Amino acid sequence: MSDKPICKLCGKEYYKLYNLKRHIVTIHGFNYQDYLESFDENNTVKQLNNPVNTTSIQNNAYKKHLCSKCNKTFSANWYLKKHIDKCKGFIDIYSCEYCKKKFTHRDSRYNHYKICKTKKEIDAKALIKNNEEHKDNEAKDINIEQQRADTINNNVNSHNTTNNTINNYILQFPEDGDNKFEFSIEHITDAVMTKLLNKVQHPQFKFNNFLDKLMDEPKNRIIKKSSPNTSYSQIHKGDGNWELGYDKDIYKTLTHHVTVAASEKIDDIQKDVKLVKELYHNLKNFEHYVKEVNEMDYDSNKYNDITSRIKLIIINLSRRWEAENV
Repeated sequence: MSDKPICKLCGKEYYKLYNLKRHIVTIHGFNYQDYLESFDENNTVKQLNNPVNTTSIQNNAYKKHLCSKCNKTFSANWYLKKHIDKCKGFIDIYSCEYCKKKFTHRDSRYNHYKICKTKKEIDAKALIKNNEEHKDNEAKDINIEQQRADTINNNVNSHNTTNNTINNYILQFPEDGDNKFEFSIEHITDAVMTKLLNKVQHPQFKFNNFLDKLMDEPKNRIIKKSSPNTSYSQIHKGDGNWELGYDKDIYKTLTHHVTVAASEKIDDIQKDVKLVKELYHNLKNFEHYVKEVNEMDYDSNKYNDITSRIKLIIINLSRRWEAENV
């Protein structure tokens, strides 16, 4: 039997305990001490020995206050603030993929990216190349996006027998603050969620994969974007009508409703005690991430990074949808 440290969640082996601790924090998304306390001497999840209290355990777990530097949790915000003043974070060596400069924490590297000269040069060259491929002016871009919107709606028309069916085929993009809007999530089964949650990756990527699965349902395709060089996207206003919306506004609304849809699927899974036990740790850190995104400051760099990634997903999806209907 190997004496190497092994992750009890995904089975990955490491030569040093330090590397396992880093893996638990960066990949599975929670504190190492909490990870240890989750298992009994038989390596089973001891929190779930009493299935009746499963929901209560999970709810209490997310009432804790999380340190963004080291993932340590506290029972009160006052303790968290006191801890942050002296927290050095989870120390590790990270390097800039552009200039190879090393840092002690990924947050330091993230801040470095904003001022990295090599990154700026590479981004500038990429932008110039992209602009050369897209020499049309904004007026022409708008016209092209409108044509694409008409094309997609016309293709939807070919799959339906009446205009009324077409108009109701795609949901109407919600107004900001519209709490009555609901994405269709019936197609995201427990089997789909199990496969998504069991992937060994950071919850952020699981969230992006959830958005991709959400958009598999055609009536959820309420937004389209064809170019990363524009500050607007097409949004469905109902009855087959599309109009341009400002990215800075509409992607906040879109992100909020994606988190709501994800929360609903999490709630569905929590109703099945057997499934909760199977997915406990992966479900726990995914739920925490979804809640964090939903409550995040809209003006924070981290939130802007999340919405930027969602824009790219929508661009890729829009191109895929167009290809499907050619």
